[in-house]
Amino acid sequence: MFLLGRFLTRNKQYEDAIDYLNQYNVLKPYNADAYTILAVCEFRIGNIEKAYDELKRSLSLRNDNPSALYNLVKVQMALGQNNEAHSSFAALEFLRPNHPRVQALKKKMEQI
Repeated sequence: MFLLGRFLTRNKQYEDAIDYLNQYNVLKPYNADAYTILAVCEFRIGNIEKAYDELKRSLSLRNDNPSALYNLVKVQMALGQNNEAHSSFAALEFLRPNHPRVQALKKKMEQI
């Protein structure tokens, strides 16, 4: 179910991916990556608050997850939580300072 959810997410079938990932999370509630992918799906369909909750859950399971931190920054920016976004970005930049996506996000962070 996890792999199918990830595949559906990559193919932009977000609602179907959400269904499979929710089923997976009931069976295996300790996979931080599943919550991160679920958050991406929720964000893409406009459920920003739900995405935020899923990312917080993911980070509670693995707080040094660069993917979850990257997406959390984007969600916090969408919610207007600029101070929190800067804090989350600092943690992300510490983990992956030279990653191209982090550098691109840094330019966006400098604008807020």
